[in-house]
Amino acid sequence: MLCGCGVIGKLCDPHAPLEVSMFYISIYLIALGNGACESVLATFAADQFDEEDPAEKQSKTSFGWYFVIASNIGRLISVALLVYTESTGNWLPIFWISTGCVITALVFLLSLTRRYRRFKPSGNSISRIAQVIVAPWRNRNLQVPSRGEGLLYRGEWEIDGTRRMTDDLK
Repeated sequence: MLCGCGVIGKLCDPHAPLEVSMFYISIYLIALGNGACESVLATFAADQFDEEDPAEKQSKTSFGWYFVIASNIGRLISVALLVYTESTGNWLPIFWISTGCVITALVFLLSLTRRYRRFKPSGNSISRIAQVIVAPWRNRNLQVPSRGEGLLYRGEWEIDGTRRMTDDLK
């Protein structure tokens, strides 16, 4: 148990401003890292399926659902089980369980690197990001179609293998 904290009816000792700022910086970095990792991992994994093959196209859809379910089960376990164990004061086993999960995932990810499909990057990613930021501002006065047609992609592949956004609502 932490010194000066955890006694029922007694407030914890106040923290120094440096400790509070380190706490908030850590929380924001965790959120940023988790958000970046999850979106990149889902996109990378979805690229492993060939959309031209009907069986793989169905597998890609199934993967999306399994990915979401596995992510939510992981969150459930971490929020329920790990927090309960931490609240009992057993910090060390939690660190080792978390470390073991990360190492297992990393070994599993790296063990299959020879089997991954790799696509050459095309275009400038900075201009794509700028397009996502600028396009809504330019199109703020456009009327949204009632049935939603034409909102995202045309659906056909371009010559260089990348999907292009529509010219209307981007």
